[in-house]
Amino acid sequence: MNSENDKQLEQANAALQSIREGDESVLKEIYRKHREEFLSWATGTYHARREDAADIFQDAVIIFHKNIVSGKLSEMNSSLKTYIFAIGRHLLWKRLGKKRKIVLEEEAPQGWADQLDDSLHYNEELTHRQQFVQDILRELTDACQQILTLFYYYRFSMESIRERMGFSSEEGARTAKHRCLKKFITMARERKQGLY
Repeated sequence: MNSENDKQLEQANAALQSIREGDESVLKEIYRKHREEFLSWATGTYHARREDAADIFQDAVIIFHKNIVSGKLSEMNSSLKTYIFAIGRHLLWKRLGKKRKIVLEEEAPQGWADQLDDSLHYNEELTHRQQFVQDILRELTDACQQILTLFYYYRFSMESIRERMGFSSEEGARTAKHRCLKKFITMARERKQGLY
């Protein structure tokens, strides 16, 4: 497993170097290779329109390229696909509604894991608290990430979440949100205890 990861990172960093040296064919190949999968993922998981998903993927690749050229991205610690899809996910979330801060309910441990802001991906250093939240969110399923983000970050109503994610009832959406939040809090407590 580690060997496969190492191979992917090696390929990703080689691609980075080629792009940095001005080899546009590498960027075109990355675009071609991952575009259709991104469109399927964005339209399936986030119910985005195909045209919007195509625009967002193009924007994600442009941001990826800019981050390399500007020096913000000097070394890969994930696969190219993971990195580009993460940018795409952030752009998708921004299009889902008005950007809001994420604030966990009172049942969450007080004083940590209480906000994510615009610096979520790649543009600025994350605070310790933001990084803590992001790391845990990444370990949840895509569905849980979407539910918690829609509810806490964008302040969507449960009815809106039900419609967007295809739940049969508002109660079903609420139950799923509670289950996801409980999982998040459990993981956060375990992670917090492990730090001391």
